[in-house]
Amino acid sequence: MPEGGELIIICQSQDGFVSIIIEDKGIGLSTKQLYQLGQPYYSTKTKGTGLGLMISFIYLNE
Repeated sequence: MPEGGELIIICQSQDGFVSIIIEDKGIGLSTKQLYQLGQPYYSTKTKGTGLGLMISFIYLNE
């Protein structure tokens, strides 16, 4: 959120599981960007590697 904004973080625990919800009031992503999230080497940052979310998605699906 380069121009500032609101960031909301909610943590919940239930039945031995923890969920973390992160919400921001930034400009969001385009449909094309949303589709590409988690793909290897895709990044919206100029210095990003595009591996962070891919690795996160792998752990979420195990």
